[in-house]
Amino acid sequence: MATQVITAGDHPRIEIEIDGDLYINGCENPEIKLVADEETLSFKELDGVFHIQGQDDCTMYAPIAAQILILRVGGDLEIRNLSKSVQIKHVGGDLMGQLICAAQIGSVGGDCDLRTVDGALSVTNVGGDFTAIVTVPANKIA
Repeated sequence: MATQVITAGDHPRIEIEIDGDLYINGCENPEIKLVADEETLSFKELDGVFHIQGQDDCTMYAPIAAQILILRVGGDLEIRNLSKSVQIKHVGGDLMGQLICAAQIGSVGGDCDLRTVDGALSVTNVGGDFTAIVTVPANKIA
């Protein structure tokens, strides 16, 4: 396994396509840290967007306020501790999310388990079980 660290600022835009499993954790550092097999991971920045593609499993630490678009994850996806809305187009396996601001989710092939979503949640299709705990502000409760 190799580690790549990219200086990205506090609010980077990130697009991701991974064939294997993907783990994303928000952190306070203004950088993107990728841990994966170096030979199967490619990274480029184009017009202010960081594009990450990989053919194997990947762990990513990103700024907590990153704007993340996940185009495809072939295996399982786990996301934690993000303060901006996350867009997820396709996950082939299970999806687990915790401490995320909001999410737009296309399709999940397996189970979808979302805990402590602090905003809007949109899910189109889940192949397995679905669990979500969404935080609702007190002034929005009828």
